[in-house]
Amino acid sequence: MWGFLYGWAMLLVIQTATIAAVAIAFCKFYRSVVALVFFIVMDFAFRNSRPLQGVVWHTGPIQRWLNTQNLLAIVSLLLLTWINTRSLRTGAIIQNIFTLVKIVALGGLILLGFGFATQAARAANFTGFWHSVDLFDLHAYGAGVWVHTPTLIGLAMVGALFSSSAWPNVTFTAAEVRNPSRNLPLSLAFWHWAGDVALCAGEFCLSACAAIDWERERRISCRTRYSVCFPGRVGTAVAEAVIGPSGAVLVAIAVMISTFGCNNGLILAGSRIYYAMAKDGLFFRRVGTVNRHNAPSAALWMQCGWACVLCLSGTYRQLLDFVVFSVVLFYILTIAGLFWLRIRRPEMPRPYKVLGYPVLPGIYLAIATFIEVQLLRYKPQLHLAGVADCFIGYSCVLALAEAATEVRFTQ
Repeated sequence: MWGFLYGWAMLLVIQTATIAAVAIAFCKFYRSVVALVFFIVMDFAFRNSRPLQGVVWHTGPIQRWLNTQNLLAIVSLLLLTWINTRSLRTGAIIQNIFTLVKIVALGGLILLGFGFATQAARAANFTGFWHSVDLFDLHAYGAGVWVHTPTLIGLAMVGALFSSSAWPNVTFTAAEVRNPSRNLPLSLAFWHWAGDVALCAGEFCLSACAAIDWERERRISCRTRYSVCFPGRVGTAVAEAVIGPSGAVLVAIAVMISTFGCNNGLILAGSRIYYAMAKDGLFFRRVGTVNRHNAPSAALWMQCGWACVLCLSGTYRQLLDFVVFSVVLFYILTIAGLFWLRIRRPEMPRPYKVLGYPVLPGIYLAIATFIEVQLLRYKPQLHLAGVADCFIGYSCVLALAEAATEVRFTQ
């Protein structure tokens, strides 16, 4: 039952909403790049024109004219889904190329931030850390800093949790991996987590804080000359501060490449869940078939169809909130299942050991539960939708069980 619920949540919320959010992010940067290039050209063309000297260009009108965000997001999903229906090897080649480009671009940004660090930025970001809590109304509810600071951290974790939510995706292709018992743990531990996510993200945050005074950036963000850089687009802000507008364009293009490659991996991996469910008799039989290229095309197109619907349903931030609550909920259930199996089935063979058990998993359960509670308190609308999805899936489980009982009774 729990496996069915997870597959249900992956189809309706976790995987497809993640795919839709990444597609919308790709299109946001596409629009920003086009608008920014346009105004850089205009600025250069009229640089010596006296009537236009001192004019500040704003990208709002041109971005509204280029408001094809949802359409372009859907087109990118259709293209990537079609590529993955051709064969696993084609999708894997594209994934390797785009992942390499992404890591090189991120490494370049890290070097850029550290190479052009300023004393003012370091003083602003690395000293007097707790003064920044005055930016938030921590005392609005009559409590102190130490009560609300964990809440703020929990709410801010939405973006970080979303960025790592695709980490388990590599396990979805286990049936198509050579020697999965060896290669999957190596991929999870040494490459995707240690090498790609935690280390690079941590170094990039440090380099960005060494190069930019974020409090000053926040104050002048509304008056920025080129609106491709606004709070939340850290990479473009670093490049623009160091190189200028052309640097922001280069980073925005790198982000487009990164998001395109990310979605390729999400589409490739996610379809394998619905395919496996169908093979186990828990989903539509058609989804458990492969085409002449040995790819689960029915699962791929079904996933693509719902992801395209979600592209039309909300913004990038809304889709982030929609995903994170559901995925953390199933993480909690997974860790709780670890304790349950240790108690109920102590004789069960365990080829993989959990480091720090039971302390480390226990701490994870406590922190994840705290974050879920805070998300429900402060952003209830989208997170309750994720809960409703799980209840719908549970109702389907009960209906299927009752139908099976009726069939057996009739026979």
